[in-house]
Amino acid sequence: MEMELLSLIVTAVCSLSGGIVSALCAALSAGKRLRKRHKAADEGLQCLLRGEIIRTYEKAKERGYCPLYIKEAIKRAYSSYHALGGNDVATDLYHQLLLMDTDTKETNKNEGSK
Repeated sequence: MEMELLSLIVTAVCSLSGGIVSALCAALSAGKRLRKRHKAADEGLQCLLRGEIIRTYEKAKERGYCPLYIKEAIKRAYSSYHALGGNDVATDLYHQLLLMDTDTKETNKNEGSK
């Protein structure tokens, strides 16, 4: 009877151990997939923010100025971009945007003549 009880306990422990190991493997695999998706989402967002910084710079360069409200919006976009690890050509363009005049030269001339 002791032997049967011992055999039953060993069988139960082995079954539980196998179930626990299987559950842990599944959890680790799911965690790995989630990390991979999270990384892809971060990289995608960083790419979109980089594109927005570049487009904003190009439009401001065409205009010859960058309005203050656009500078404020681009500061927020750049902050997120940089927090996601972005630090390439968009960083240079961001700094150039901040150095641009906030109004057209014509507006500044008209105000000076008043």
